[in-house]
Amino acid sequence: MEEESTKDMAVSAEMDMRPKQVEGPSEGRKEAAPKSFAQAVKKGTNRGEPRTENSDRVATDHLGSSDDENEELGIKIEKTPNGLYNLVISESIKYDLRKHWWESLIVKVLGRKVSLAVIKRRLEAMWSRMGSLDVIDIGNDYFLVRFYNAEDLDYALMEGPWKILDHYLTIQLWKLDFNPSKATIDNIAAWIRLPCLAIEYYNRIVLEKIGNILGRTIKVDTNTSQISRGKFSRICVEIDLTKPLVS
Repeated sequence: MEEESTKDMAVSAEMDMRPKQVEGPSEGRKEAAPKSFAQAVKKGTNRGEPRTENSDRVATDHLGSSDDENEELGIKIEKTPNGLYNLVISESIKYDLRKHWWESLIVKVLGRKVSLAVIKRRLEAMWSRMGSLDVIDIGNDYFLVRFYNAEDLDYALMEGPWKILDHYLTIQLWKLDFNPSKATIDNIAAWIRLPCLAIEYYNRIVLEKIGNILGRTIKVDTNTSQISRGKFSRICVEIDLTKPLVS
């Protein structure tokens, strides 16, 4: 998440908020982009290598058992003057601990409690297209969804909005030190329509800059970037709900 001199344009934006069906997998698949969003994000945020079915081993398997061994590997315990203890972890160990969750989403069903079994079954039907996924309940009605295929993660993040049991599902990328008991829903990924935009501006760079005015551009719709449809352009944007919407 620069300024350029561009031709003045009046752009009106409206949300494309049609919920997706959850009864089962999609009949057909949209053509995958040459480079997935998950792969692009990895370059900027160290999301790590794509996961495989056998990559779910605990990241701390190699850590020593004794205090001396752990301190050599970047983990140590410090006692504070007030009698409390601090666990100090090196950046390299933090990287090892976090990399297993880079291909994950945090989700919550708005306005309804849903059991782990129900949401797992629904999410597998909606999102498990190319590989499998894990669903973990993490408290306060939040669930962590860990993907084993980057295209499935892209599809879940960018093809919404989604509904489960007629209630909207909020989605966000996994983030460091997420605390479900203190979490608030401040950001959503939404598809934005730009009607009546002149065809010569159907350009990925131009549309990304427009999207960044509205929030943070995640993806430009394939039909828009390939100029195969011209009634309106479509951009997937991460929107901060704590700020006024741009119109």
